[in-house]
Amino acid sequence: FIQNCVAYTATHYNPTAIGLWTKHAEDYEKKTFVNNVRLVEQLDEYCNEDDRDNVANIAIIQLQDLLGLDDTGRMNDPSLSSDAGSDSR
Repeated sequence: FIQNCVAYTATHYNPTAIGLWTKHAEDYEKKTFVNNVRLVEQLDEYCNEDDRDNVANIAIIQLQDLLGLDDTGRMNDPSLSSDAGSDSR
């Protein structure tokens, strides 16, 4: 990050950090993360720290990630027909 910028992990359209790990990350990505970065139990904390502890002036972190929720805590999912048109809200 550079100074005078905004750092954010994702938007409400994205999976949560835990959801990304459990449903979308490939085995090699998980292995690399665990071997080089942190224990998986600290995944959400790591993502939040990465945004919070840098030179950006503002850090925006999804409430779902602060609470350590999986994808069941998402506000909406544009891939579901029930959330169709949510981008216009």
